[in-house]
This record gives sequence, C-alpha cells and structure tokens, in this order.
Amino acid sequence: MDTRNQLQNKNSRNSSMELLKIIAIIFIVLSHSMPDGDVNTYNSAIDIELGCNIQIIIIQIMHNLGQIGNDIFLVCSCWFLLDDNSVKGEKIARLFGDAFFVSVVSLIIFTLAGYQFPVKYFIEQFIPILSGNSWFLSCYILLYAVHPFLNIVINKLSKRQLCSMSTCLFIMYCCIYFVLRNIGFYYSQIIGFITIYFVTAYLKKYLIKLIKNNSLLLVIVCAICMFAVNLMSNYIVIKTGVGLYSRWNTFNNPLFLIIAFGTLGIALKRNFTNKVVNYISGLSLLIYITHTNRIIRDYVRFDFFQFILENYTYSNLLGWCFVYFVVSLVYGIVFSLIYKFLFEKVMNKISMVVYRFTSVIWNKTMNVISNISE
Repeated sequence: MDTRNQLQNKNSRNSSMELLKIIAIIFIVLSHSMPDGDVNTYNSAIDIELGCNIQIIIIQIMHNLGQIGNDIFLVCSCWFLLDDNSVKGEKIARLFGDAFFVSVVSLIIFTLAGYQFPVKYFIEQFIPILSGNSWFLSCYILLYAVHPFLNIVINKLSKRQLCSMSTCLFIMYCCIYFVLRNIGFYYSQIIGFITIYFVTAYLKKYLIKLIKNNSLLLVIVCAICMFAVNLMSNYIVIKTGVGLYSRWNTFNNPLFLIIAFGTLGIALKRNFTNKVVNYISGLSLLIYITHTNRIIRDYVRFDFFQFILENYTYSNLLGWCFVYFVVSLVYGIVFSLIYKFLFEKVMNKISMVVYRFTSVIWNKTMNVISNISE
C-alpha cells in the first residue's frame, strides 16, 4: 500500500463505528417514546415496573434499549478518545452552545404553542447543562475534559495493572454497586463513565481479537439474560409488590455494557467509509439533546399520550409508542439539520466569543493564584 493510501485510511472515519452510533441513537429515541413516569403526577403515565401484559413487557425491552444505546454511544466515544491526548476548549464551548440553542429555541417553540412554565423552570432552560437538563451531555463534557489525564494513567500502567484497575472498577460499580445501590461504594454517573473508559481501554489495548471473535455470542447471550431478568422482575413484583425493573435499567448494568462491547466487536469486523453515514452520525449528539429536551420529556410526551388515552385508549399502546418514536426521531433529525444549515455557524461564533472572554479571565485568575507564595 502506498503512502497516500495509508494516509487516507488513517484519516478516514470507519463508517461501521459511525453506523453503530446511529443505531445507539435510534435505541435511545425508542426508549424515550413511551409515557413512563409518575402515575400520581401524569394521568397518561404508565407504571413500567409491572409487566402485566405482553405490550408492557415489550415496552420494558424498548426501555432497556435506551441504556444499551447510552453504553454503545459511550463505548464508541471512549474508543476514539483513547487515541486523543488533547482537550479543545472550543469543542466544549460548542457543546455548551448547542445545548443552549436547543433548550432556548425549544422554550420559544412550545411557549408559542401555548405552554406555560413556572418561573424557575423557565429560567433553567437558559442554563440547560448547569440545571441538569441533559445528564448524559454533562457527563460527556466532564469525561472529555479529563480524558487526557486518564490516558496518562492508562498508558503508564502495565497490562496487569490496567487489568487490575479495570476489573476492580467493573466489580465495584457494575456489579456490587449495581446490585446494592446506596450501600457501600460511593457512585455518581461520571464515575460510571470513567469506569467504562478504563474497561474500554483494556479491551482496546489487549482484547480486540477476543471481542471480535466472540462479539455475536456476547450479544445473544446477554440479550437472553436481559429478557430473563425482566421476566423475573415482573414475577417478583406480581408476587411481592416489590418493583425491581427500574433497579436494573441503568447504564452500568453489566449485561448492557457487555452487549455494547459485543456490538462494538461486530462493527470492528468491517471497515468501510460512507459519507452519508458519517454525516448522520455527526448529528447524533445533537439529535440526542434535541429529542430529550426537558420540555418534551416533561410536557409534550405526556400530552401526546393523554390525547391517545382519551381518544383511542391504550389498547394498542405499543403501536402508539412506535408512532411517537417516528415523530420524535424525525423531529430530532429535522431540528438538527436546520440548526446545522442555518444557525450552527452563528452559534459557533458566539460560543467562541464567550470562550475567549472566559479564557482571558481564567488565565489571569490562574496567574494571580499560581504566583501566590508563602
């Protein structure tokens, strides 16, 4: 292979990985396309803990796909960040700008549509990341900000040391804490992200061949186990009244994480380049924060299903969930495309102005603090 072809292969993005990210976003959108929520707050909400019929059992599986999608998206991101030892402040600023635009424009759209929001809720839409409107984006930004330091640690460790570190984190947070929850080790979502980062690092450095060769088996076995756990949880809640489904439906579920690594192994088996796939994948994070905008999650979703409940009943709830999924996915894609073509450059310029201004203040402050001596 000549030098030019080597450079082209090095610089081109593997579309099988990008396709996997698209699948992850589809899973996530699908998982948010149901009226799961507090039945005491929302009349149209359903209690997803109790799989009292086949529709709810299938909806539970759809709900699981959201956390599997989170794991797939995160594992793919970690896979690339492991080869990147720099943090671009401009990228973080753009992510803040994207989140701000989506949140504020959504506020405008739904206010014009007739929605009225409490003052505190209204103000929080102007600070979407700080107010926790998107937990995944917040953790993603934090992980991106510290990943070069994580890479330093990872690259300093021997194979055995990295294996010990990754295994300990996995056992602590994807096994012990996953089962016991608030007993024992302290946990937060960013700790979960870092745990997955270290596990991904070990797999990438030392177990790529093993993951590739057993990828399909891992996915099938863990998917069967996931279904069995759901059935067991439904049986327990019917017999005892103790709901366990939500307890297992978290992104640090070891079954979900192994499924994510299995799908990654499948993607790594084929390397191809497709500009359309890469472009759509580039919209994935924007689609994520658009369709999970807090107003849509807290208001629009339940109003949609309230309309269905009043006019059609929930006899075909599963079908209406798929209708909402299509509408939600199309809305996310259209919103993202409009933003890309019409507003992204302007928002990027604004984000850069804010970033440079805060950078000047930050650097001056750090100079003053760092020059303080005893």
